[in-house]
Amino acid sequence: MEAKKLLVLLVRGEMQGYGLRLTRRYRDVLDRDEVRSAVDLALLRAAERFDACRGPFLVFAMIWVRREVLQLLRRELSWRRRRAEPESAIEPARFDSPHDEAERSQISRLIDAEQHELWRAHVGGGESVRELAATYGKSLRQIQSTIARSQRRLSRVHGPSAAASTRTRRRPPC
Repeated sequence: MEAKKLLVLLVRGEMQGYGLRLTRRYRDVLDRDEVRSAVDLALLRAAERFDACRGPFLVFAMIWVRREVLQLLRRELSWRRRRAEPESAIEPARFDSPHDEAERSQISRLIDAEQHELWRAHVGGGESVRELAATYGKSLRQIQSTIARSQRRLSRVHGPSAAASTRTRRRPPC
């Protein structure tokens, strides 16, 4: 018997139990046979890609089984959700008036401006996160997440090379 087939046969029962435990909460959504089929498919894929130098097969197979079973669950839940909602229930979001829409867009622009200002002060001005937190009256975590959000937005707009070139090295504490 081929070595990869033997690996699959050795762990098949344990992995099917693992797959069923993953979907325990959704027993009414998924059929046991569907889960077992997904586990078998994942085991075959794992056996094809397995490299003994990287670790034990059981751990590698668990990753593939988990991925395949959760994808099956997501597909089934999204299909049921689409089937349950009639098309007439799906309407685009409407604002009460043009004034409300303008106000929401203005608020989002103000938030974006503050994020950009914090990012510019940190990267361009060289201010530390502690100084910015004291200036704006926010916690260190809030300032760090705002700067990170601005950095991600910049890299999405201008590409990863532009964002990487604007990063500064950490200065030693003074």
